Amino acid sequence: MKNHQNCLYSDKSFSDSDEEYARKYWEYTLENPDRYRPILDLINILPGENVLDIGGGPGTLAIPCAEHGANVTVVEPSEGMVKVLEQNLAERNIHNIDVIRKRWEDVSEYEIGKPFDHVIACLSLNFPDIDSALGKMCKLCRGRVYIVCFCNTPPWEKVLEDLWLLLHNKIYSSVPKSDILIKIIKKMEVSPNISYIQYKFKDSYTSFQEIVYEYANRLNITSDHERSLINSYLMDKISYSNNYFSFTGEVKQMMIWWDSNNLNSS
Repeated sequence: MKNHQNCLYSDKSFSDSDEEYARKYWEYTLENPDRYRPILDLINILPGENVLDIGGGPGTLAIPCAEHGANVTVVEPSEGMVKVLEQNLAERNIHNIDVIRKRWEDVSEYEIGKPFDHVIACLSLNFPDIDSALGKMCKLCRGRVYIVCFCNTPPWEKVLEDLWLLLHNKIYSSVPKSDILIKIIKKMEVSPNISYIQYKFKDSYTSFQEIVYEYANRLNITSDHERSLINSYLMDKISYSNNYFSFTGEVKQMMIWWDSNNLNSS
């Protein structure tokens, strides 16, 4: 059994349609309730407001917003994430969340149908055309747009980058970081507000092979040879203490937000 300490995987790089992964993602949220507190405090939901949560996953932000009385629309393409979200809504008897199971780039403005007081994309801006994705967010917002992204390469993503290069001799394609997003946003003639979230990451496992299994799954690795390469790589990265295998690191995220009414370009 895995012992999650300050752990949150957000790159969705493997099997994010798998219900098991979605359930783990939700467990990370429950184990780290303060991780999202700065975001929720910033949004400051009022009863009756309309909220659009893009890439809402299992309800990490959508459920607290709904519990504060907001009418929430979640856009989430992953079948596994949607299934866990629906289970969470049923368990909590929540009826003020609508779910659109599509990619954001495939959702039409007609499907959304209403203006939103808050439009949120938290660790989910992994789109081929970020300019268009942001433009559509702004068009649908009558209040504030909120973006949460990584400033640095989080520790788990560094492992994925190294392993991808080792296994395939190719650069791993990760989600855009804050430097890229800020440049795109400023091209829209937006002067965004910025604040930061920083925390120490520690991920612990009861066996070394559990780590190998997880990262092999994340990279869709099935051959014994490739698993042995992963095994060798991780041997130098993992420490052992108090009956747990673990690795640590720093995570820094940027919260970016602006008022859509102050958008100077259409």
